[in-house]
Amino acid sequence: MATIKPKSQQPRLYERVDFAFACLEKSEPPSILTSSVRLEPSGMVLEMTYRGDHTYLLRGRRHDSFYEASTSGPDGPVNARWTAMENTYVGTWVEAGYDYLFSFELPRDAVLPPS
Repeated sequence: MATIKPKSQQPRLYERVDFAFACLEKSEPPSILTSSVRLEPSGMVLEMTYRGDHTYLLRGRRHDSFYEASTSGPDGPVNARWTAMENTYVGTWVEAGYDYLFSFELPRDAVLPPS
């Protein structure tokens, strides 16, 4: 017999989510990357393609009030942390020695309460 998970425990996929990135060390305009976001009971998965040839896959582990993930980018290791402020997520992204701020929005019903 199949069991039905409560809605809050079922993975939810959001596609075409715009991420805004701003580098703290470089004087360049903010960039926008389109990504998919999958919410899972244990965390959040961010998947985005950069310059059409590299895909970042961050499997964010859920902590009390934030998510944390590491992966590799075209310029080296990537470490990211982000948290929800209502339906807007904000975070830091460190890659190749550069610090970035990033943000993205999900529908209000997508935000998971702290564990």
